[in-house]
Amino acid sequence: MKNSFKSIKKKTSVLEMYGHYFAVLLLSGGIAWVVYDIMTNPLHSEFYNRAAFGGSMILLGIIAIAVAVGLVYVLFNLLLGFYHQTKLPLKKEEMEKLNINNPDEYLEFVKNYLPIIIPSTNIQNRIIFTSYLYLYDKDTDEEKEKILQNAFKFSKAPVCIDNYEDIYDFSNKVTVCHDKYFNELTAKLFSNEVYSSVFYEDIETTGEKEC
Repeated sequence: MKNSFKSIKKKTSVLEMYGHYFAVLLLSGGIAWVVYDIMTNPLHSEFYNRAAFGGSMILLGIIAIAVAVGLVYVLFNLLLGFYHQTKLPLKKEEMEKLNINNPDEYLEFVKNYLPIIIPSTNIQNRIIFTSYLYLYDKDTDEEKEKILQNAFKFSKAPVCIDNYEDIYDFSNKVTVCHDKYFNELTAKLFSNEVYSSVFYEDIETTGEKEC
């Protein structure tokens, strides 16, 4: 029986399994020793006061550095997010290069591309427009044109096949024309879970606004 035990291989270490208990025990013992030393040797209290002050200063320094690094990280990603917004919406060939094959994958890309900012309404409308135009294949071109005309409005020209490229022209304002058709379109394109994780709002099913 004892020989058979030798064939069993070690899977972990005692320190890995119980190290946190040892750490708590050592910390408790250290605190108890300091309290005992202060009580039995009052002259040592000044040393402990200085040590505590020095430790607190070091801790404050570490916290200050951590906060500064965190702020720099957040600011960098915020500026990067604003810059990345200038590259949206994607063109069809860009979607193909990124292997984006459906509207939810498009939104997942946007979520990773803009990790700490919510896309502006301007960008949101253009993303939804291009999602339907390039990534939804269950409607004919004529059906797409009619639905896009009902859901969106261009400031420079009518929404039609000949003017689809105006979606990339930011002097052309893209607005929602009719809430009902816009909401029906988003519900058809995206899962609510993915949509809300990117735009921080749920897909609605009704609407009153008309252009």
